[in-house]
Amino acid sequence: MDADKVIFVLLCITIPILTFEVLLLFFGHFYRYYSQKKLGRTMRMIERIVNQEEQQPASLLPEQIAYFDRDYRKDCLIEVLSKREDKRSNEYFIQKVNLQSYLLNKLNKSNGRNQAELIRNIGDLGSRKLSSKIWTYINDSNEDVRYNTILAISNCGDIEGMRYIFSEHYEKISLSYRALVEIISRYAGNLEELFLEIIELCDDYYKSIFIKTLAPYKCKSLADYYIRIASSSNVDLRIACIRALGQLEDNRHEAAIIKYCRDESWEVRAAVAKALNTMGNVNNTNVLMQALYDDNWWVRKNAAAAFVKTASSAEINMVLKGSDKYAIDALVSELETRGLQPKLEKVVSLESIEPVDLSRLAINN
Repeated sequence: MDADKVIFVLLCITIPILTFEVLLLFFGHFYRYYSQKKLGRTMRMIERIVNQEEQQPASLLPEQIAYFDRDYRKDCLIEVLSKREDKRSNEYFIQKVNLQSYLLNKLNKSNGRNQAELIRNIGDLGSRKLSSKIWTYINDSNEDVRYNTILAISNCGDIEGMRYIFSEHYEKISLSYRALVEIISRYAGNLEELFLEIIELCDDYYKSIFIKTLAPYKCKSLADYYIRIASSSNVDLRIACIRALGQLEDNRHEAAIIKYCRDESWEVRAAVAKALNTMGNVNNTNVLMQALYDDNWWVRKNAAAAFVKTASSAEINMVLKGSDKYAIDALVSELETRGLQPKLEKVVSLESIEPVDLSRLAINN
């Protein structure tokens, strides 16, 4: 009897608990479903309003502006605007819906991770007016906040903000190579203008990163600057300038690159061969032929890639019939990579190859 009472009591306790948990799961699922449906409707409504404004600029009606009175709708609008590729008309929404005050108030009330996320949202909007309001966060004690502030200023194409960072706070910020590459790559303004504006504010390390990042954009107007600072005593800076000149794919800069083919640093010599390979049609193949006999493997490898691309069959056979095993290995490896099967024969001495006359390649800087 006592056991039956215990079972009865346990059932009386267990059944309500299980019932409550089932109801909780049901209502939780229903609430999530309802919230997602509501969010979906809100996002579609906002997208229609944004698309309408794109087709008919400055066309927001008072009731459409009033629609954004609720904070969660402002958040949805920010998400939609952040995903747009063309940020130019975002300023209109920021002004009409008063997103600036909304975001800055949230920013002042938050800290740490939330603050960094809000600053990132400001950057995604691409508003230069908003960008100028977050400069002070460059001095924040939180590293994430500082980094996202710099990234946001870059995203907004705020050249005054970038100048402010590298002139007033250059020594206070510490950015890794990858971080600086991301910041420069995300810049929404004119990269050439940014480069010329702040490059002299940087040390050689930052200069080399700037040049490496801009090189793929083939900014031909920067060629003279590359040539001028390629004579720097800093190896990384010399390499960056030489590679950037090669990526311009302009044979007029061939002499400026070949000037460093006998540099004391093998990294620079390898960069010369790589740049000539990138450039394509090299006029002076003797330089590449000489590089095939370099002491360093990377120099020989890069030279072989450029040599095979531009040299004549007679010049290629001259190396293959030579007695330098390392030069032959580099050339054969490149030929095989390109699907060619060279025939090796014993032949002439290396004296038959004319040395490069660097005096003919002198450049008037």
